Amino acid sequence: MSTLFWQDSQPDDQRNTLTPDIQVAVRWSDWVEGRDAALETAIRHQVPDGTEVVSPPARWARASQVNPRGAPE
Repeated sequence: MSTLFWQDSQPDDQRNTLTPDIQVAVRWSDWVEGRDAALETAIRHQVPDGTEVVSPPARWARASQVNPRGAPE
């Protein structure tokens, strides 16, 4: 639980939710077996060739997201 308000988007962003790029079904059987389907999917995920992977803009980096050298992680 946080005692601070965190805003990770522009103040004029009117979306009610942010949909994940890869959706993973939540199943009771996974929970019973102690499996984390979202984590397993993330581990198996491979970025397609030619896809540019970029870091988020530094202007949104919070103090907790900055490494000791000062660059966003």
